Amino acid sequence: MKQRYVINVQNVDNLDNVQIEISPFTVFTGDNNSGKSVILNIIYGVLRLLRQIIQNGDRDSDEYRRCKDFIRELKENKEVCIDHNVGKIFCDFFNVSLLKNREYFFKEVFNVSRENNYKRFENTKIFLNNYRLFPKVYVVVDDMCDEVLIEGDYVKIPEEFFNDEDYVLELLCEKIIDNGFSDTNEYKQVFMPSGRSTFLCYANLFQNLKYQNLSMKDFITNIENLDFTNDGIYGSIHKFLEEDILKGSFTKDSYKCHLNNIEIPISMASDSMREIAPFILFLKSKERFSTFFIEEIETYMDLKLQRSVVSALMRLINTGASIFMSTNSNVILDQICNFLLLNNLNRNKIEGFGYILNDVLNADNINIYEFTYDKNKVLVKKLPIDYRGFKVNFNEDILEDISRENTQLQFEMFEK
Repeated sequence: MKQRYVINVQNVDNLDNVQIEISPFTVFTGDNNSGKSVILNIIYGVLRLLRQIIQNGDRDSDEYRRCKDFIRELKENKEVCIDHNVGKIFCDFFNVSLLKNREYFFKEVFNVSRENNYKRFENTKIFLNNYRLFPKVYVVVDDMCDEVLIEGDYVKIPEEFFNDEDYVLELLCEKIIDNGFSDTNEYKQVFMPSGRSTFLCYANLFQNLKYQNLSMKDFITNIENLDFTNDGIYGSIHKFLEEDILKGSFTKDSYKCHLNNIEIPISMASDSMREIAPFILFLKSKERFSTFFIEEIETYMDLKLQRSVVSALMRLINTGASIFMSTNSNVILDQICNFLLLNNLNRNKIEGFGYILNDVLNADNINIYEFTYDKNKVLVKKLPIDYRGFKVNFNEDILEDISRENTQLQFEMFEK
């Protein structure tokens, strides 16, 4: 992910003004029912519906005219640098287009309408700002190619594409916001909701639900349409999980244990196997999923498996994928912190701890947000992260309180 920007969400439920800086690894932790899933779904909706919102953008706005001026300048000069100023022009156009399509957005993402719970979102505002792209990208008009080519920091767009300026506008806007000109392949998001093991095992029961939201509907559709490969871009990651950690392999319908060669229906596998199965299945997909949204990946996993899964997440990020994730697991948060600390060691010392270079996490690639209740409002705080890692107070306060209570109970017991 070359690009960075902030998604602002104002006035939704108990959340006043949430600012989430997009990064390769974005983690939400904190109080239950505090809005983590709402924000995850909104960010998923922004990326998932990006193309539709741009295509139905506000063509009467000044923001649209500024984008068109940029397209014409590019067409005339043959080469333009995409920097934060250009990014702002296209983000501003997306913002006014999202405002125009606000009812469509919330109807799609949360399955609400003016007749169905729309009041919850009628004052909600979503917009992007503080766009950055590094390194800078140069867009070139090329009369020799017949498709978009990305070669290092240069993006070549066929000259004939400029016969339709709106198409070039949509193309640039989508790449500026979605994949930061990472490559020419079409990027796709995947959402793994909480309770995914139930959706995986009984997809037919949920397909006709009246009130499916976008993430649930997409998850079921993606699972149903999966086609697998063992040698895809994430091949080493799913093999690490299946062969080294779980000692078994998955299909959409079954789990096969490598220790005894017994294959059983996925619905009869253990809770932990069913819960991690969708993640592995998406890693094995022939279709490349570039952005993963994961709710509470730790569900039903023992501590050892939680720790191993963090390695898979790090390796996924280091392939160029992005992850948005909610978790309340101390094991997962502490292990993420350990992988940040690995960045201070040389290769020999990293391997001495039993890790590989792809387990290392750069502090610039992660943002962690803590959601906590304050009376009737939710505060969302971005945690400070540096080469020493980070500290989450949310779970530690609870553990310390339990420990103090235990000490007091023992004191009272022995005093009697």
